[in-house]
Amino acid sequence: GYRLTSGDIIIPEQLENNLGISVTYQKSCQSTQTEAKLGIQNKDNVPHLYISDHQEKGKGRYDRNFYSPQGGIYMS
Repeated sequence: GYRLTSGDIIIPEQLENNLGISVTYQKSCQSTQTEAKLGIQNKDNVPHLYISDHQEKGKGRYDRNFYSPQGGIYMS
């Protein structure tokens, strides 16, 4: 992964404007990948970016646990 040592606060509305896509932000979630799958079921706009500061049950490649503590930027 990547690590940012400094930067601006995440503002979903600004990301939407700059990227031209829908953005859903949650302070904490089970997994941004799970949120994306639910978004497909709920027919969210596509493309769509799901962002969280913390994942409780993040998964990495090959279904490995992904440590994602509070204060990060996790997205799908």
